[in-house]
Amino acid sequence: MENLELQKQIISLGKLLVKELGSEENVDTLSRWIAHYLAEKILEAEALLIVQEKKDVERECFEIILKLWEQRWVLPSGKRPFEEFEPLLEVLEKINPEALHVFFSFDFEKIVPQEENTNMVL
Repeated sequence: MENLELQKQIISLGKLLVKELGSEENVDTLSRWIAHYLAEKILEAEALLIVQEKKDVERECFEIILKLWEQRWVLPSGKRPFEEFEPLLEVLEKINPEALHVFFSFDFEKIVPQEENTNMVL
């Protein structure tokens, strides 16, 4: 009886995770399976009373979440989270002043002659 109730909780939480991920209408079977497996591990962690065992299962949950997001990142166009921000992120990466390859540089000496340069207040 208890096992049946636990299975119902796992399925319910798994469905909620799948819905939250937006995977219920597409054919991303792997992400749906990982979400249900994660649900099982979350409920397992909640039920554990021994601190070290609980920490071990919580760590496993963390690793599963990373795998789930890694899987979501390689989905076809239009299915990745934050996909519409990718062009903006690319621009930010290019204009980063600490980047190894400078996208934009400004040589003040070439634009303003040296004699004019001495009178300017910056």
